[in-house]
Amino acid sequence: MMILSHLLLAAALQLPDCAASGSRDGVVRDAQTAIGIADAVVAGRRQRVRTLPDGRFSIVAAGCDTLHVRRLGYRGASHVLLAEGPVVIAMQRAAVPLPAVEARAAAGSQGRTVVTGDAAEARILGGSSAGDLAATLPFVGVRMVSGRTALSVRGSRPEQVLVTLDGIPLNDPATGTADLADIPLAALGGVSVAFGTSGAVHGSGATGGVMALHSGTGTIVAGQVGAYGNRAVEGAWTNAGAAGRIRIGGAFATGDDDFSFRNVAAAAPADTVERRRNNDFQRASGFLTAAASRWQLLVLHGETERGLVGPMNVRAFDGDRGRTARSVARVATTAGPVDLHASARHVAARYDGGAGAHPAFRVRARSLGVAAAMPVAWLALESGASIDRVDGSTLARSSRSAAFAGAHAVRDLGRLRASGALRLDVVERSMGRLSPSLVVERPGAVTLAARVGQGFRVPTFYDIYFASPQRITVQPLVPERVALDAEVRASADAGCGGVCSVQAAVSLFERRTHDAIVWFPGNVGWSPQNVPEERARGGEVQVAMRRPGVTAKAWGGSYHTMLWDGFLEMRTPYVPYWAGGGVINSDGEHLSTRIQVTYTGRRPFVTGPAIAELELPQVTVVALGIQRHQATERGLLTITLSVDDLLDVRPEFVRRYPTAGRRWTAGLSLSPRRP
Repeated sequence: MMILSHLLLAAALQLPDCAASGSRDGVVRDAQTAIGIADAVVAGRRQRVRTLPDGRFSIVAAGCDTLHVRRLGYRGASHVLLAEGPVVIAMQRAAVPLPAVEARAAAGSQGRTVVTGDAAEARILGGSSAGDLAATLPFVGVRMVSGRTALSVRGSRPEQVLVTLDGIPLNDPATGTADLADIPLAALGGVSVAFGTSGAVHGSGATGGVMALHSGTGTIVAGQVGAYGNRAVEGAWTNAGAAGRIRIGGAFATGDDDFSFRNVAAAAPADTVERRRNNDFQRASGFLTAAASRWQLLVLHGETERGLVGPMNVRAFDGDRGRTARSVARVATTAGPVDLHASARHVAARYDGGAGAHPAFRVRARSLGVAAAMPVAWLALESGASIDRVDGSTLARSSRSAAFAGAHAVRDLGRLRASGALRLDVVERSMGRLSPSLVVERPGAVTLAARVGQGFRVPTFYDIYFASPQRITVQPLVPERVALDAEVRASADAGCGGVCSVQAAVSLFERRTHDAIVWFPGNVGWSPQNVPEERARGGEVQVAMRRPGVTAKAWGGSYHTMLWDGFLEMRTPYVPYWAGGGVINSDGEHLSTRIQVTYTGRRPFVTGPAIAELELPQVTVVALGIQRHQATERGLLTITLSVDDLLDVRPEFVRRYPTAGRRWTAGLSLSPRRP
């Protein structure tokens, strides 16, 4: 009995000091990336709260209380409070990351080059769409023509970059591309772009890279005016509590965009000064996002009308109009250890040939998809199915179904960490495609990483349709296959006497694509065909310095992309030989500034030999933005003034399509707290 008493006394002496009830602050983080997790539910005996966008929370609890944490896409976690000390709760991913979570966490990956951006960085430069947000990112080529935005990553074509919003693919099933100009900035919180093939995670279409947009948080009302009759208003309202978070908003933008330009392709003996016509646009959109501990919801609808102006020396398009309506919806929930999500997309486009110079047509595309993910031992498994349907006045009604199953695992091997994924896709009228990937990294003062992967892209409905009527000898299109996508990368972080921090990274990459689907001039018009091989290789380097209130970044890359048609070796159009840039952000209590410089080297404008006559000249574009912040009783008032193309170089993103040159924007926004 005495021995039992001594044991009980000793055990009592080792119990933690249980403090009285009070407010405790803490943070919930991703165990792999150390990035804060938003919308996680933290429950104690006395209170239930939800984490902020950066993962922080404050809860009323006592020492020795147990906090239980739940978040869609993560395994549940528990944490016993001590009398004092920080409350840091790490959550393990339950399975292959839900795309909405992956978009926030991608920046922590060292196995591949990932760049991130914030909506506030685009807003200070007068941005109002996802295309303006993409233009702030390093190593991302953005081409804007006739009001539409196309992307290029490491020499890829626009249809090789998969764009997602909270996990929903936005690429049009008919064309294979996503127009970022149709997505309002008010709906977004930020973006992550992962370079390289991601077929093992995303399946078809992610052969060049993945741009993952994620929804924003917070309340804001904003308006702006700019050059050439540009006007925009946007707003979002957020209500967050212990039960969940809901955000509703909308945006409207319009502009004439008619400007004077020098027509260097006119039939006259000398260049003429003309005015760009039919370059106007009008966009309206609305969105709803909601999240709770066991479910998430996203709904977005937008409509756009724009003039489809042609090249500078062609006036036949001055009456052509285009109208697009886009709707997306996604819902995700949990059932025990299984994460379930379903999505739907609808895109309707209409082309009006004006005075009859060009025939009018319409096209409609719809997609449905479901997927499930769950952990099994040390593996994360995911499977799903989808169906795409398209019809139109120039397209026969067609449909295509697909299904996939994949697995992902992360293992620590001593000083090394290995991450592997394998996915099998079965697409109607195409053979099953197996896409593997492997990443090995060695963390340390200098982190070394190597990545290899494979992927594929099935022909779009446009590819299939236009392959037949445009050529005398028709070769059926087959999916393009990335036989090798490899990257080696080194990155390092260093401090400078506690005053600042410096990060640097360098990477080398190579991508080889077999049977690449490329459009060439045909007997009647342009049409696609399979090219035996497409090769892209190069190197990139980036350096960033951060100190309180100031961030400076610089980056540069060299690119060599070639097409081999079996007889000739040709350069891929619009991929520069060299590209780079830099940005300096200054963020103070009352004043913020951003200056960004983007350099684009010489680049071919047609598929052909590498000669100067077939190349666009190098250009350097400078953008400047200034914001003045003023605290008021209703919230933070921000005044924005920005100038794009400060040096008025008027670059041609696409040959013979002029740009306006220097343009200004002035904006005003009000938010409860700083965005």
